[in-house]
Amino acid sequence: MPRPNESQLEFVLAWFTARPNKRIRHKVSKKALEEGYKAQYGLRFEDSDRAIRTLAERGKLIKEANGIYRYDPDHAAGRIDLRNFSESTRLAILKRDGYRCVVCGFGKAEGRQIHVDHVIPREKGGEGSISNGQTLCAAHNYRKKVLNQRDFGHKLFSEWRQRLSADKSPDPERLRLLAFCNEVLRLYAQHDIDQEPAHK
Repeated sequence: MPRPNESQLEFVLAWFTARPNKRIRHKVSKKALEEGYKAQYGLRFEDSDRAIRTLAERGKLIKEANGIYRYDPDHAAGRIDLRNFSESTRLAILKRDGYRCVVCGFGKAEGRQIHVDHVIPREKGGEGSISNGQTLCAAHNYRKKVLNQRDFGHKLFSEWRQRLSADKSPDPERLRLLAFCNEVLRLYAQHDIDQEPAHK
């Protein structure tokens, strides 16, 4: 599919510029942009979502979350947000991870939606770098956002150990993996990071 031309990008940017610092969901902006473009030019806007992504890659829009964008006049004036993944970085992370979730190993071939996730979240200073990126399926990305990277890992190893313990088969590979889970969880406890600290 062809990339949006500059006049389309200008149209999209003007629409967001008129709504500064508003977090706008993709389905809302897509509908409004396509209807507005048709009304103004009498033409169909084929790929408004690509135009929005292009503007985010150029530093003109801020991607707040999956499918949510915001226009910040200060940001657009020249400050590039290094916390966002560029398109080339996102593709490099997906390629490195084999286009599969690093937790469960499933990807598009198994019908899973995959995301590129910040290991250290943006709100905690995590940058949009390859080393700070990981591929997660939608389910594991959601679980990480609900918990955090540390508690997410603890929960996964706890659940894995529980499943391996319930098996009871003499399979050497099961016993090896069970010992591995026990060792990881022992380290969580040893370093006193096996639970969320109490909020003051």
